Amino acid sequence: GELEEIIKKKAASFNLPLSQEMVRYIALNSNTSINEIEGNLIKLLVKTSDGKRMTMELVCDTIVETMVREATKINIEIIFINDLFIIHVNARIELWELLKR
Repeated sequence: GELEEIIKKKAASFNLPLSQEMVRYIALNSNTSINEIEGNLIKLLVKTSDGKRMTMELVCDTIVETMVREATKINIEIIFINDLFIIHVNARIELWELLKR
């Protein structure tokens, strides 16, 4: 698809030897942010700069690291109301009752 073409062009501009399978994996497992994709390609460039071979495992690890980092960027806000505190986690609301001491 279109995203795969963009990834191929960016990889070529960085002189990154990505197979079609690697390109497809990056396209399927990245959000469509060009900045995130470019960031992942730069990480791969750094990881292979010491002569390490570009492998599917290396590509997978790099994409997963980004996913984990993105997933842990959570916005937490705590509001106290009487014996309840409301925790907003990324706009999802959870009610917790405080243990009475």
